[in-house]
Amino acid sequence: MPLAREVFATFEKLDVSAHPWVLIGNIINYARDKKHIPITEVFKKNYDIEAFHSEVEADLIEAIKQRGGEHGNTPEIIQIHAVYTQLICFFSCVLNAIQNGPTSQAHRNFVSQINSEDCVITFNWDTLLDRALNETGKWNAESGYGFIPGEVFRDGWEATVAKPKFPGGPKLIKLHGSTNWITSYIGIDSDIHAPYLLQEAPNDIVRVFEFSTKPYACYAGRYMPGYEPFSYGYYPPNLTNDRGKSAPPEHVFFSIRPKHPYMPEGTAPDDGVTTLPLIIPPVRIKNYGLFGGLFKSLWQQASQAISTSDTIFVIGYSFPETDTRSLDLFKQAFVLRRSFPRVVIINPSPERNIDVFKRTLGIPASHLEIRKNYFDGNIKKLCGTQ
Repeated sequence: MPLAREVFATFEKLDVSAHPWVLIGNIINYARDKKHIPITEVFKKNYDIEAFHSEVEADLIEAIKQRGGEHGNTPEIIQIHAVYTQLICFFSCVLNAIQNGPTSQAHRNFVSQINSEDCVITFNWDTLLDRALNETGKWNAESGYGFIPGEVFRDGWEATVAKPKFPGGPKLIKLHGSTNWITSYIGIDSDIHAPYLLQEAPNDIVRVFEFSTKPYACYAGRYMPGYEPFSYGYYPPNLTNDRGKSAPPEHVFFSIRPKHPYMPEGTAPDDGVTTLPLIIPPVRIKNYGLFGGLFKSLWQQASQAISTSDTIFVIGYSFPETDTRSLDLFKQAFVLRRSFPRVVIINPSPERNIDVFKRTLGIPASHLEIRKNYFDGNIKKLCGTQ
């Protein structure tokens, strides 16, 4: 995972950055008009994507407030909303590109040491761990995420019925979503000026992408081949088994897609409801509620695991001061405990974690084990010496 200040610069180094189907025009125009950044410099400097995306979000909220009770969306709302959704696709595209290669040895080492009693909680959006778990044959997308997906994409959408949890398969709880979780495109309701999902299914119904070996229906037929399982090109597959939300009485939905002479046409199908990766983007105000009770359930499952585990490994995560909800998760879970857990911190700079667990969470030093290491292929044992 690149750091927040590395995402823009990372994108420019990727081959996919030169692909005409990877849309960045709205992002560039916003940077030019709102932040006065020359268009040639947007991807050359270490701009913080969390700060950038948060500013876009704040502008969108303000534009919606200015509209008040009036009917219809203003051009400004439409324009900023386009920037917001383009940032979601851009961010996911970067992650899908940089994880597109051999299975991570660090994650393979990790999953070889966990079993069905373990719960892995992550704030990351990438699917390196998902892929390593799936390759063990002891975990699957139907039962491994803490919810039952509405469908799983395996060269086409397959309806799912929860399979019995495989012996040795842990639970993987992704508290900020995942690049391979698929939801419908997010629109702005022109009457109440609030975001909504275009899908007909309830908002907490999530689809999961596993793999494609052939073209699938997507926006403008722009299927991009060459990706490993659990990742895809810029465009995820459309929802072909969902009619989409109906228009209100006396209204009709329509869409316009301008065609440009320099833009090659897609050759894959384009039927179905347009989709987006279901991620909670790196913004200050995270809109968990848009997806119904999905994230409420996931955070409750995470709290349950933290409150009952004998040993808690904290690998790489350092409780950033701006992420107060994650610290609250631990505080609330620890209140429910009757005994101290053993806490193993694996981090090359563990000072922030040590302070949090000692001073904020009240864990005595006797229950802390510090491993000043990076999480990489050299981690062959989670406990004890390597």
